[in-house]
Amino acid sequence: CEWAQDLLDEKTSELAESIAKVRRAPEIIAQVRADAASLSQRIPHTNETVARLSERYSDSAMHQITASAAEAEQLIAFATHGADVSERRRAAKQNEEANLALETAPEATRRASSLLDAVEDFEIEALRAESTLAEVVADSRGDLIAARTAPQTPAVTSAVAALQHALSALSPAGTPGDPFAELSQLRTANTSLDDAIAKARHRAE
Repeated sequence: CEWAQDLLDEKTSELAESIAKVRRAPEIIAQVRADAASLSQRIPHTNETVARLSERYSDSAMHQITASAAEAEQLIAFATHGADVSERRRAAKQNEEANLALETAPEATRRASSLLDAVEDFEIEALRAESTLAEVVADSRGDLIAARTAPQTPAVTSAVAALQHALSALSPAGTPGDPFAELSQLRTANTSLDDAIAKARHRAE
């Protein structure tokens, strides 16, 4: 009957997949170990990068990458352990257990690689945020000058005070700062002033 054929097809497919995993196991184990070795070599550089960036950026900016190297090391160890267990189980002809032990190892090395890449990406993103922040600071100062000629409604006065506060709250030059948070806060205050001025001028027409 049809359901029996479907069940047979399902079991046949599962068996074929299991056999394929067993055959590919040595290749996957070798790749996991190669990836783990390569990633382990990146750990010292990542630690050095985090230490260097910590002198430039505040804890609030650095929190997303501070533990990246340690977390990557844990994932690398997990992947290596999985490969070792899989190899031992395979030698003991315990193919199902060998496959289970190996299933998450490649994903662990991929996640470890992503964590280490994130540290390098952070430096570029932080520099981009700093550059944009400088542009928004200049724009904000221009908006404050423009606000003097706008109708002095309560909304404009409040927005001017908020933007002045955001500018004064920026980290002094040469001290660790959080360009991401500062950029977000300054953009919000800048946009609020632009909106307040536009509404005040529209109502005054």
